[in-house]
Amino acid sequence: MVDAKGVAWNYIRTNVDPRTGTRTSTFENVFFLVGMLPAEARAFVQPYVDDLNKLGMNISNPEIVFYPEYSDQGFPLNATVGGGAGNVRFGARLFPRENFEDRDSQLFKDTINAIRTFVEEGGYTFHSVDYGATEELAGYPGSDSAVPAFHRNSVMHATGFDTASYGPGVPVAQQLASHARLDSYIQKWRDVTPDSGTYMNEADPQEPDFQKHFYGENWGRLSAIKRRVDPWDVFYANTAVGSERWRVEGTQGLPYQNGRLCRV
Repeated sequence: MVDAKGVAWNYIRTNVDPRTGTRTSTFENVFFLVGMLPAEARAFVQPYVDDLNKLGMNISNPEIVFYPEYSDQGFPLNATVGGGAGNVRFGARLFPRENFEDRDSQLFKDTINAIRTFVEEGGYTFHSVDYGATEELAGYPGSDSAVPAFHRNSVMHATGFDTASYGPGVPVAQQLASHARLDSYIQKWRDVTPDSGTYMNEADPQEPDFQKHFYGENWGRLSAIKRRVDPWDVFYANTAVGSERWRVEGTQGLPYQNGRLCRV
């Protein structure tokens, strides 16, 4: 995890040799540290490198790449980064700080096991964005917005990618089975974060109980505003407030939005 000075990106990938059945995993970690000079960044990262060495990962503190301006790093403002994701589906979850505070707790062990099972048993790619949000930093309580409380206590936004094809040439039954398998592993994340939710902009459009997991305790208030301002539901979007009153017909259970929109 990273404190308020920056953000970390992690990837854990697993591959199985089809000839031998041998499984290998790779771990990639990138830190974005704002307002630090190279020497400060190296000192900040060193304890993390030391911990990895204690776990048997023989790595050294890498050279720091310094960018004088934000746009110099290759992610210019208002620019599109990368290409399309292709026929890939994923699930996501926000993990609270408490899940990682006590390494000897059962909660910590269950959390790590849920992530390891996703990669090692499920064979999926795990990605996380780690940060150091706090209620004090957000000025909460004391200010109010539509941001759910679980966003203010989370320190990891985890996403899990399923690279099985979901393209138009894949039979519907196969797509549904692939998604059901993926969701069974994401459920293990939900089980260890019962009071949390997920970031709706990077989540499964078929997230169960999306009202709770996307909007949290604000759902009732937002729903009341929607009914007052737009009682005819002129404005519709999948998983948006009010969408639970509609369904798209003719999709055979797939998350498509190109069918007929009908009231539930």
